[in-house]
Amino acid sequence: MITKTGLLAILLKYFVFLLQCIKFVYSHGVMTEGIYRKAGSNISVNKLLAQFRSNAWAVQISREEYRCSRIVTF
Repeated sequence: MITKTGLLAILLKYFVFLLQCIKFVYSHGVMTEGIYRKAGSNISVNKLLAQFRSNAWAVQISREEYRCSRIVTF
C-alpha cells in the first residue's frame, strides 16, 4: 500500500519532469517549425525518461543533447 508521503513524492517527481520539459520547449522550441508534427527518437525519449525516474531534480535538458521534437513527444 502506498502512503500519502510516497504518493506526494511520486507526484512531485512527475511535476518536476513536466516543468523541465515545458521550460525547455518554451525556451528553445518557440521558433521551431513543425515542432508538434515531428516524432522524437524512442531511444532518446527513453533515455531522458530513465534519467528523470532515477533523479528528476538533477536532470538538465540541454539543446546540444536533445532536440525539441524529442521533448514534445512526452
